[in-house]
Amino acid sequence: MKTARSGKHRVVAMATAAIFLMGGSVWAAQLDLTLQESIDLALRQNPGMSIAQSQLDAAQADVSKARGAFGPSLDASTGGTYYGERKATLDNERDSYTAKLSVSLPLYSGGKLEGALGQAKANKVYYEKGYEKTKQQLVKDVTEAYFSILQAKDKVKLSEESVADMQSHLNNTQAFFQAGTVPKSDVLRAEVELAQNKQNLIKAQNSYNLAIAALNNLLGLDYRNEIVIKDTLTYSKVDVNLDQCIQTALVKRPEITQAESQIQAADEGIKVAKSGRHPTVSLSGAYGWSGTEYPPPDDDSWSVMVAAELNLFDSNVTKAGVSKAKANKAEAESAFRQTTDNITLEVKQSFLNMREAEERIQTSLKAVEQAREDLHIAEVRYAAGVGTNIEVMDAQVALTQAKTNYTEALYDYNVGKASLTRAVGEEIK
Repeated sequence: MKTARSGKHRVVAMATAAIFLMGGSVWAAQLDLTLQESIDLALRQNPGMSIAQSQLDAAQADVSKARGAFGPSLDASTGGTYYGERKATLDNERDSYTAKLSVSLPLYSGGKLEGALGQAKANKVYYEKGYEKTKQQLVKDVTEAYFSILQAKDKVKLSEESVADMQSHLNNTQAFFQAGTVPKSDVLRAEVELAQNKQNLIKAQNSYNLAIAALNNLLGLDYRNEIVIKDTLTYSKVDVNLDQCIQTALVKRPEITQAESQIQAADEGIKVAKSGRHPTVSLSGAYGWSGTEYPPPDDDSWSVMVAAELNLFDSNVTKAGVSKAKANKAEAESAFRQTTDNITLEVKQSFLNMREAEERIQTSLKAVEQAREDLHIAEVRYAAGVGTNIEVMDAQVALTQAKTNYTEALYDYNVGKASLTRAVGEEIK
């Protein structure tokens, strides 16, 4: 048995060492993800969802607590008194023991218990919709982060193409210089432009790495994970109407229901505050034992009592509480109006931003075609000796910018759709 345990310990130690040595590869895993897979993973692992669920669980517990206040409460107590050596000299100083069970039940609270339960239920609705809001926001954030990677990836590709194109142009310029057809300044200018393009490539690669880290963070993963995106930036037209989007948002957005629940909670708070003007009635009972032995033998007693209590004067504490509760309701009603206004504005902004990006897609795509043709003409003219080096480089810069504009328009359009989906409260098609 001792040999077997030693062998087991060696196996565990070797496995632990292997995991430690492979730590980099274990943590820096590669994930091939579609957008939907990214969203599903985030909904399972993002800490924000756990926080929202915990808040909802706490709100449900508050409802149970408020509901339990309507029921009976049962308490037990026991005690004893021991006098030591003096008990033999004084008859009234004998050891004594007691045991008691008591029960109480509220019969009428003036609306306090009912109001507290109503508040708890309204707060539960608030956190239910808060969970839904967190989910919708996370979907939008993941979508935006996912498309940011696609955009960054495309920009890296564009920068690599720019470096390759400028390197090719530099090679041609050097050949022309060796042949004596162009001045040295053309070579120097091309070298400077190539260095600038390499700088842009470094920045693009860094932006790509930052985009990967941002998505890892949203997915609840280690920042070293390498994510490979399966999708591409594409254009898919959606046919939606602004007015219809606004109407849908004012029904579907969880923030609307949250604001309504706050008004309901404030209403219930007024009931709680006003309960101080009403009497409270309770029923209580007790059954106990007492004696000089433990457990006490037969010396028991019981009692039942109905009690009513009414505050006659509290120095305006109740009145002030009612005023505060009414002010809280007025605040909640104003917050509701503010919420509807903000949602309306958010929908309009998202809608217009999406439409703007959609128009830019068409114009930038045409600009790419024109810039590509312009570069071809500039290169032919330069090779023939009738064009200038500046014309070629300017044409290359213009083509790169046109391609960048197209990529950014695609990104803005897809992110705009995600923003409009979040603003409306449901997927748009």
